[in-house]
Amino acid sequence: MKHPRLIRLFSLILAFALFLPLTVSAKAYPKEDEMTSTHVAVINADNGFLVYQKNVSERIPVGDAARLMTALLALEHFEGRLETKVTVPTAATRGLEGSAVLNLKPEEEIPVIDLLHAVLVAGMTDAANTLAFAVGGTLKDFIAMMNAKALEIGASDTFFTNATGMASAAFTTAADLARIAFYAYQNDLFMEICSKRFYTVAETNQNPAVMIYAKNPLVMTQSQYYYAYAEGMSAGYSKENGAQIISAVSYGTYPYICVAVGSKETNGTVGGYNEVKNLLAWASYNFAERKILDMSKILCEMPVRAGRNIGHVLVVPKKNVYAFLDVDTDLSAIE
Repeated sequence: MKHPRLIRLFSLILAFALFLPLTVSAKAYPKEDEMTSTHVAVINADNGFLVYQKNVSERIPVGDAARLMTALLALEHFEGRLETKVTVPTAATRGLEGSAVLNLKPEEEIPVIDLLHAVLVAGMTDAANTLAFAVGGTLKDFIAMMNAKALEIGASDTFFTNATGMASAAFTTAADLARIAFYAYQNDLFMEICSKRFYTVAETNQNPAVMIYAKNPLVMTQSQYYYAYAEGMSAGYSKENGAQIISAVSYGTYPYICVAVGSKETNGTVGGYNEVKNLLAWASYNFAERKILDMSKILCEMPVRAGRNIGHVLVVPKKNVYAFLDVDTDLSAIE
């Protein structure tokens, strides 16, 4: 399933081609030295332009983003047959102490759609492992698929070692997280699921029905970080690495995605969540597609040597040219 904004494959390829670290004239908000997040990337979710960056190329732990990739691969693998029931292997439930789990039982039969919700809404690791086995056959083969997918979508400085992001040597960068999020944003069902505040996992052959709730406080109305415009992707926190927040908004002319990593809790508050909200709002109001060359306007006159009955020609653009710029950019200063 592709997002309507980027249905054409050419558009998607172009967006990745344009995803390069850019020097923009936009006013940085908030100021970099006032931010608690150590690694930040903000991109336009239509065209892939990076409009804000802070330490985007430094390697950081993969964390919860591993589960995003797991869900993406499962969505693509089971497209059109998400009600398929899969069997939980014993190995999928091992070594998950201290993480959020759905309490799946070995040999339990559960629909893929419920596992996807468990992963994307509540970040449940046993559900992620179960999807990994269902898609890849073995964890080793699934991890190879994760890394291949990362390379395919341009996240070339990312390396996965498991399907959950737990206690691993996996690494990524803020820029690569933005690339993965940009790719995920094009999938309507992915965005629909990860933006939910709650979901009921149906009764199975070994467990009763259970209500699960969003792990991402940006989409939870009772949270101090609730953001009415947030389209949730992922949010996680560890004492060692701080917060890893990935969220999107689409209330302005253009949709944006923000990745903010490394913010630590201080006096009961994780500043990264407010920084994500501020950066998404700032981007939504400060950038626009601007026409920098108009094919109806004459650029200049050029002399013609040895011309027959003519001493000059008028130079005009072959076509209109647009660029994605800060709204305050002085177009007359562009050469």
